[in-house]
Amino acid sequence: MKVELWNVLGNAESTIDLATSFVKAPFAVLTLGDPGTDPGEDPDPEPEVVVPGSPGEVMLTPVDGTTIDVAWDAPLENGSNPITDYRLEYRVTGATEWTQVYDAVTATTGAQIRMLVPGAEYQVRVRAASAAGLGEFSQPVAASTFSPPAAPRGAVGKVQGKSLLVAWTAPISDGGRAITDYVIETSADGENWSTFGDGVSTATSAKVTGLAGKTQ
Repeated sequence: MKVELWNVLGNAESTIDLATSFVKAPFAVLTLGDPGTDPGEDPDPEPEVVVPGSPGEVMLTPVDGTTIDVAWDAPLENGSNPITDYRLEYRVTGATEWTQVYDAVTATTGAQIRMLVPGAEYQVRVRAASAAGLGEFSQPVAASTFSPPAAPRGAVGKVQGKSLLVAWTAPISDGGRAITDYVIETSADGENWSTFGDGVSTATSAKVTGLAGKTQ
């Protein structure tokens, strides 16, 4: 960078010493800067930081009694930075506190909420995240997990040696999902129960084998 100082005559009082012919004059004040920049020019403004917009429609699909699938539309506006993650929160309808879903950091527009209570209604909301910050939450939407089936009715049994023929009537309510199996348990004392392995079946009767003599 080249700096030059110039004698300025006429801008302030100057004197000439006749004995030495020495001229005393003030110096101009120079501003140092980029040679290619106009000192009066404003610097480039900082880029504006804008958080993402709110996600679009949020859709809930109950999977079973403890799980709900969540899908949503990406925001119409990404803001000043690409979206890098979404944050999900849920609560039982009517509650005041929200619980965050801790899952992998991803820009995928879908997730799954697990370990819920069967037969309960939940509200879910979603917001986008980027390097600029967190956007606004979507409007909460609600869905209920499936309830467990009611108990089978009118179970009867008939002893055949060390086997038991048992039959029952299907439950009045299946909890919102088709029944896929019946679980049969046996006990010799009414306190300690074990599951009888009869495979997966929706039949309303079975033959329980391998029982000890004089048991109930």
